[in-house]
Amino acid sequence: MISIGNDIVDLTAIDRHRTQQKAFYSKILSDKEQQLYSRSSSAKQLPFEIFVWLLWSAKESVYKFAKRNDPDLVFSPARIVIQSIFEPEFSELEDFQNSTLEEIGFASVSTFNLEINHKGNVYYSRSCIFNDLIATFTGDKPHLEHIQWGIKKIHSSDAASQSAAVRAFLLQRLNERFPNKADFTINKSLVGYPVILDGQNQTDLKVSFAHHGHYVAYAIGV
Repeated sequence: MISIGNDIVDLTAIDRHRTQQKAFYSKILSDKEQQLYSRSSSAKQLPFEIFVWLLWSAKESVYKFAKRNDPDLVFSPARIVIQSIFEPEFSELEDFQNSTLEEIGFASVSTFNLEINHKGNVYYSRSCIFNDLIATFTGDKPHLEHIQWGIKKIHSSDAASQSAAVRAFLLQRLNERFPNKADFTINKSLVGYPVILDGQNQTDLKVSFAHHGHYVAYAIGV
């Protein structure tokens, strides 16, 4: 896996009224992307403001993926184009019931599946949507079966607590996957994406993490 990306949105922390205003959402969604919602079979169950943040989450996740390979890349939502959305069958969104949710791949969870184009490259995202959060994970293969991922609810939403919680969450999972490697640490590359060190040596592990409000999430290439 050459890269990986993820994003999370705490829907209890967004301004829903502002999100519904064209002056706000038109900076994120193109006219064609807005039409995806009008054609959506789940429009009655998925409020427009959640649709806006779904697409934002996918675009942010693609940006994180691409940034690893293009260090000079600047985030521009308008240039990351959602081509299609496959929607799961559901009657209404549910609450995030557990304090954590972790899986490898997405065969056992219901997700919105997005195909995205950016600078001539095609990306694929899986988004878990609950009443209180959106968590999106992105790769360059359609099924994303080689992504290990997790979502966790945290008590404190200040920046320091978010940062500490998501790093501890990720390191716990890495240490379980590689029990003979007890010296993992997380550092940042010069352009900001996370890198995993084993002692003093940088590993080839591709990881991404995100935090917003009371939720954190990680993604690991497996």
